[in-house]
Amino acid sequence: MRAPEGILILLVCTVLAAVAATVLLGDHASAADIYVPGDWVVDTDLEYSGDEVIVRGNVAIKDGGSLTLRNSTLLIDSRRDDAFSLVVESTGNMYAYDSVISNRYTDESYHRYFFNVYNDTVFVNTDISRLYGWRDRPGGLRLYYGTHLIKGCTIHDSSTYGVYARTSVTMLETSIYSTSYNRFQISTDDRVYGMEWRIENCTFTGYVNDPYSTGVAVTDGYATPLKRKVMITDCNFEGLSYGVYIDADWNPDPYRNAEVRVVFNDFDRCTYGIRAYSNAFDTFIHDNHYTVRSGGYGLRLYQGSYGNITWHDEDIRGASLGSGYGLYLEGGGTGEHTVRDVSIWNTYYGIIQTHGRCTVVDSYVIVGYPTVVLADPTVVAVLPEGHYANADEALAALRHM
Repeated sequence: MRAPEGILILLVCTVLAAVAATVLLGDHASAADIYVPGDWVVDTDLEYSGDEVIVRGNVAIKDGGSLTLRNSTLLIDSRRDDAFSLVVESTGNMYAYDSVISNRYTDESYHRYFFNVYNDTVFVNTDISRLYGWRDRPGGLRLYYGTHLIKGCTIHDSSTYGVYARTSVTMLETSIYSTSYNRFQISTDDRVYGMEWRIENCTFTGYVNDPYSTGVAVTDGYATPLKRKVMITDCNFEGLSYGVYIDADWNPDPYRNAEVRVVFNDFDRCTYGIRAYSNAFDTFIHDNHYTVRSGGYGLRLYQGSYGNITWHDEDIRGASLGSGYGLYLEGGGTGEHTVRDVSIWNTYYGIIQTHGRCTVVDSYVIVGYPTVVLADPTVVAVLPEGHYANADEALAALRHM
C-alpha cells in the first residue's frame, strides 16, 4: 500500500532531523562544516576531529558534559549587539588541541564573544582570538574557577585582557599580543582557597606608548592570608609599557605563604621592565636582562616598611648610548635598598634613589652621564663611572672628586 505523500515527507524530515542531531550531538562527530543555528548546550562528552563548527548563539558546556577539539575550528557567530558567550560551567570541561577558537566574522570591532570558564580546561597549541570585554566586564579568556593548562597557544586580538585569571593557571610557551589592556591579569578578589600561577617560556608583545600595555599584572586588591605564589620565568616581554607590574595586597599567614618570583626573563625596550611595590609578602627578582629604551626604566622599585623586594644579578643595558634609567629606587617608612651584583651599561642614569638608604655591593655602573646615585632625597651624589665593591667605596670616590 502506498503511503500518503504527506506522511512520506514527514518520515523523511524525521530521519534527516535524527541524522542532524547525531552529527551535532553524538559522542564523536566527524562531519565537516557543522552549523548550530542557536544556543548550544553540551551536556554529554563531545569530541570533534578535523571539523569546523559554527554556532549562531551561546555555548554552554555543563551538567557533566565536555567538549574536546582536535585539529578543529570552533567559531562563535556573534554580530552587532549579540555579545554571545562561550561558557564552561562548573559542571563541564573543555579541551582543545591544535585548534582554533574565534569569532566567525572579524572585520568589525564588535565581532567578538565572551569566554567564561568556571571549571578545569586544557588548551594546547590552540589559537584563541576575538575575545570581548567592556566597562565592568573584563574581557579575554576569563578563568574564574578550576585549574587550567595553557601550552603552546596564541592568544590575541582581545578587547581588554588576554587572560584574566582569578584561579590557578599554568601557562607555558604561549604568546599573547594585540590586547587593549593587560596581557595576563592576576586578580583573585574574594577567592578563599590557595592558588599558584606558573608562567614559563611565554612571549608578551605590546606598544610602549599605550599606558595599559602590560605583560603580566599582579594587582590583586584582596588582602588574603591564603597561599598566593607567582613564578614568571624564561619569558620575553617586548615593547610594553610595563613588562611585569606587581602591586598586590596579599597578607599571607604564615608569611612565606605568598611570594612573587621573576627570574631569567628578557625585557626588550619596555617603558618599565619591572615596576614593583613591596607589601606584606616577598618579591624575588634575579638573573633578568633588560634593554632600556629612551625615557624607559630597567627596574622601578618601591620598598616600604613591610615585605621585601630581593633582587640581584640583573643586567641592564641602554638600547642606545645614554638611553633611559637603569634603576629607579623609591620607598617609604623604614624601606632600604641593596644593589647587589647588578650591571648597568650605557643608560643615561645608572641608579636613582629617592628615599632612605641604598647599599651598592659588587655592581658595575657604566653610564652615559656621571649622575649615578641620589643617596638621599636632598642630596645628589655625582660619582665617576666605574665599579664599586660597596657603598663606602662609592662614597670615597665621591669625596675625592
